[in-house]
Amino acid sequence: MSDYKISVIIPVYKVDKYLRQCLDSVINQTLKDIEIIIVDEGELDECRRIIDEYEAKDERIKTIHEKNWGYGASVNKGINKAVGEYISIIESDDTAEPNMLEDLYSKAVSENAEVVKSNFYNYYETEPSLCYWREILPKKLYNKTFCPLDENDIFYSMNTVWSAIYKREFLNEYNIRFTDTPKAYFVDIGFSFKVWVSAKRVHLLKDAYIHYRQDNENASVRSKDNAFCVCNEYRTIDEFIKNNPNKVVLDKIKNKTKFNDYMWNLRRISNKYKKEFIKKMSDEFKKAIKNKEVDFTILSNYQQKEYTAIANHPLIYLLKHQWTKII
Repeated sequence: MSDYKISVIIPVYKVDKYLRQCLDSVINQTLKDIEIIIVDEGELDECRRIIDEYEAKDERIKTIHEKNWGYGASVNKGINKAVGEYISIIESDDTAEPNMLEDLYSKAVSENAEVVKSNFYNYYETEPSLCYWREILPKKLYNKTFCPLDENDIFYSMNTVWSAIYKREFLNEYNIRFTDTPKAYFVDIGFSFKVWVSAKRVHLLKDAYIHYRQDNENASVRSKDNAFCVCNEYRTIDEFIKNNPNKVVLDKIKNKTKFNDYMWNLRRISNKYKKEFIKKMSDEFKKAIKNKEVDFTILSNYQQKEYTAIANHPLIYLLKHQWTKII
């Protein structure tokens, strides 16, 4: 058995402004039997100097310095190097409550869970009054250990991979990793879906531990140039479930999560990409309807109308939503 209860993986890229806060919150966890794997881009910048400083004073810190081409590749390298019983992924501009890892690990052990997941805090360093506890997990699933295929609501919760711990043997058994193509964004979508497809024992905590930074001007979520990354994530999901015995059910779940993620992406991307992206949405939605992979009974009335409108008349849909400049 590993000497470490948890391997904490911290991917680092141009976060020197926040990195000390993050590392302090990890090394000061009440659970001491942890290893801390920092994966950076290998550049001799201020982040590297901070990492070297912390590595010199805490023997639990291990580093990987090499070009990784993105978040997913960085985290995958950390998972592959990890030896802890469980894996935690903490983003380098966020901070964790001191008791986070101890609370999640204790529950994981007592419930023999493959995944333990919690809520989080939206955090604004510059505007403390805007900080608040964010509840993104299904209320009915608190304080019970369940299989996601029996409780599908977990598939539709926000993909916060950093507010959970994952049994390392479980990730390895099902070959669950992030998309590692160069500069891929929003890779939490595919990772989370694969976790819920594969897990048999999941436990949710109502408490929040991670302070999820909202005022990092360099955060990838603010980029508007990666319009089609979300499509690539769903291709990886299709590949992952193609031979799954529950594929029929999973396709229906997938098409609901895809609708939500594609709609979110349509709203956030640059106007110059909207026309091309909604045509792709239309093609994929029509194909799903034709193949009877859409379960309209699990969509709200509003979602049903939106889904069919985009499938049948994508450009008209854009016009009705006052996106006339892109037609």
